[in-house]
Amino acid sequence: MFLPNYTQNELYTHTILHYNKHKTKSLLHINTPKRVLDRITVNYVRHVLTDYNCNDIDKIEILKLIKNKYTWLEKECNRQIKGVDNDNHIQSRLCNTSIWNY
Repeated sequence: MFLPNYTQNELYTHTILHYNKHKTKSLLHINTPKRVLDRITVNYVRHVLTDYNCNDIDKIEILKLIKNKYTWLEKECNRQIKGVDNDNHIQSRLCNTSIWNY
């Protein structure tokens, strides 16, 4: 699977633009707390930049790819991997929404 060679600032910029295009409140900006920006960025990469299929195995494998490619997102990827391992019903909630959640 191909992930673009974005710098941290480039990826955050793409994430912020995409997120703000779909939201009317709580807009993101570069000074958004890092933990929030990292969470939304990981979700952006998973849902927009990959062919994510909404199952536990795919999610874990994609999160591993993300953390290896964008090392500054490793902590958030590990948090989401742990969430899949501990609570598999998260996947069904995400896959049953018409617009993916951040």
